[in-house]
Amino acid sequence: NGSVHFKLSAPTTGWVALGIAPTTMMKGADFIMGYVAEGNAVIADEYGNSATSHKPDTELGGEDNIQNKSGSEADGVTQISFSIPLDSGDEYDKVLEPGGSYKVIFAYGSSDDFTSYHKKKASAKIESL
Repeated sequence: NGSVHFKLSAPTTGWVALGIAPTTMMKGADFIMGYVAEGNAVIADEYGNSATSHKPDTELGGEDNIQNKSGSEADGVTQISFSIPLDSGDEYDKVLEPGGSYKVIFAYGSSDDFTSYHKKKASAKIESL
């Protein structure tokens, strides 16, 4: 069934996020968001429930399927790493195919509150996962 591993970092002491395969802005994206507090990584599995918001999978009836969660914060940079299954079976996660291409969005915020507005954002396309 396999999984894929990610490592994200940003120049912030707040949260960092990756959104996989959004349909419109944030809507439909499989989000993985994380921050580091007192040396501990807090990483959440969320879903883009509208073009401008997201909610934890667990609040929508899904599961937190993120594995191998870790993170660090040093010199004003937050870094998180994690693994996600290629197919978790959760309706709020994307099914990822080896060799597939996916639009991804990135963002980070200045606080440890996942609902705070992002400071910066970007998008990219992952070719041949």
